[in-house]
Amino acid sequence: LGQAYGKLNVEAEKLPREMRVWLRLNDLHLALPASSSRAVQSLEPHPDFVVSHVIGPKKEPRREDALGWITTVELGTAHIEGMGLDVKLTSPKESPPRIELRQDARMSGEVQVVGGTFEVIGKKFEIERGLVRLREEEAGNPYVNITARWDAPEGTRVYVDYAGVLKPITEQKLRFRS
Repeated sequence: LGQAYGKLNVEAEKLPREMRVWLRLNDLHLALPASSSRAVQSLEPHPDFVVSHVIGPKKEPRREDALGWITTVELGTAHIEGMGLDVKLTSPKESPPRIELRQDARMSGEVQVVGGTFEVIGKKFEIERGLVRLREEEAGNPYVNITARWDAPEGTRVYVDYAGVLKPITEQKLRFRS
């Protein structure tokens, strides 16, 4: 997947009904591979296959009295770079990402995109600001609000704004301006 290095501090506290864990990541650097030998594979169910019954043992629900796990991830600075991508992230002190495992898994908190660049069709866009808000109601579909710009050679500045939940990407969420 890539190479990572940085500083990690882990603290944990056992309470009567839950375990609280704090992950503090600082100076995290993630270098993604320059290219992938495989294409992205869809995880959606294949339309030509119908599952007639559950495969494997039925998953038992978590017991009501099971120990809850609450993990808070504090990003000091995180730098992610790869082919056409160079982004710097952090988490706000007032709302760092939080993962709560009880009966269901819930995620909340925010990640700020504090700067960086990405390339689209040979154009290098500079990220002006960005926010990713993890939503408890749908952990895999965060709210994204990001603005990036590209400066054309003749001096025109093109902005791209995206505001809304990540999936599906629609015309109403994506805006171009100049």
